[in-house]
Amino acid sequence: MEQDLISIVVPVYRAENYIEETLDCVRAQTYTNWELCMADGSADGSLDRILQEYAKRDKRIRYVTLTENEGISGNTNQALAMAE
Repeated sequence: MEQDLISIVVPVYRAENYIEETLDCVRAQTYTNWELCMADGSADGSLDRILQEYAKRDKRIRYVTLTENEGISGNTNQALAMAE
């Protein structure tokens, strides 16, 4: 029986202190059929290295770096648009 895909949608903005902990927490879940969709509104590239590293390691992690911060609702909507 195939498990349903769970989409985890995360708006991100200058989360250098918490991003790795967040990514590790999601990856540690026992349910495995998930996708993590992140929209980074930091626009300064400060999280690119970390997000790129995790996305390479785990194909369930996807992210987009926005050209400007759209606030919590705008960043969330951008992440939601990525969800399958």
